Amino acid sequence: MLASSRDLARVGGVVSLSLMIGCAEMPAEPLDAQSAARATNRVECDPDNGGITLPPGFCAVVVADLEMDGEPARARHMAITPSGDLFVAINSPRNQQPSFGIVALRDTDGDGRADEQAEFSPGLGGSGIAWDRATLYFGANDRVVRFHVPAGQLEPIRGPEVVVSGLPDDGDHISKTVVLDGDRLFVNIGSASNSCQEDNREVGSPGVFPCPELPNRAGVWAFDARAGNQTQEDGEHWATGLRNMVALDVNPQNGALYGVQHGRDQLFEHWSEFFTADEDAVLPAGGLVRIDRGG
Repeated sequence: MLASSRDLARVGGVVSLSLMIGCAEMPAEPLDAQSAARATNRVECDPDNGGITLPPGFCAVVVADLEMDGEPARARHMAITPSGDLFVAINSPRNQQPSFGIVALRDTDGDGRADEQAEFSPGLGGSGIAWDRATLYFGANDRVVRFHVPAGQLEPIRGPEVVVSGLPDDGDHISKTVVLDGDRLFVNIGSASNSCQEDNREVGSPGVFPCPELPNRAGVWAFDARAGNQTQEDGEHWATGLRNMVALDVNPQNGALYGVQHGRDQLFEHWSEFFTADEDAVLPAGGLVRIDRGG
C-alpha cells in the first residue's frame, strides 16, 4: 500500500494528508534519486495527525512547522513541482501586506517531512501560487509576480518580474488566487464588501442592484502569463458575480475552470428574523462552481 497525498495549510506549518488507496505500479520511466527515495519509503503519520481531526481511513503528518520573522508563518496556497518540491505562499495575519514571502520545502528521504528549506521574496507576501515550466507565479495582494525556478531548484535564479500590478487591495477581500492554463493566467479579484450592501456589514442594510463593484471586483480575470507589466485593464474579464474565489483550478482533460467561492458572512447577525445562529455557521457554504467564459 502506498499513500496518495494531498496537502493542507495550517497556521504555522504544512500538513500532509494521506489516504491509503491500494497498490501502485512502479513507473515505466526511471526515477531520479529524490523521487526514488520517496517511492521506496513509507510515510509514518503523526500519532495525533498533526493536531487535526480526520475521518476513518485518513492520516496526516506535519511536513514542516514554519516561522518567518520570528512568528508562526501564515501558510496559504501551495504549489508542487513534478520533482516533488513544495512552494508555500506566506501571508500575514489579517491579510495586510506583510514582510513574509515564499517558503520552499524538500523531502529528500521520503519520510513525508521536509528536511531542506529555503525562503525568498522578503517584503512581498501573498496567498496565490502556481508553478509551470520552470516558472513560479506568486499572487500578492496587489500584483502577480513570477520567478524563474528550474526544476530541482529551491530558490529562483531570476525574478521577481511583474506580470500584472495595480490590482485592487482595499476592502474586505484582498487576497489573490492564481492558476495557470497554458499561457493564460487566471486571477481572482475578490469583492470589496460582504454582500454589496448600501452600508457594508450593517444590520438590515439592503443590497445595491446593480452592484457597482462588479466592473472591477468580485470576479475572475485572465491575463497573458508570459507578458509583463500588465494592468487590470489589459486582462480579460472572464467571469463576474463571484464574491471571493479562495481556490481556482483547471480541469486538464477539457480546460474548464473551476473555483470555490467563499460564502458570505453574518446572516444571523444581520437578518436574525430569517436565519438562526446554527444556519449562519453553515450557510452559505463555500460552493464549488464551474466558471465559464463570460459567465
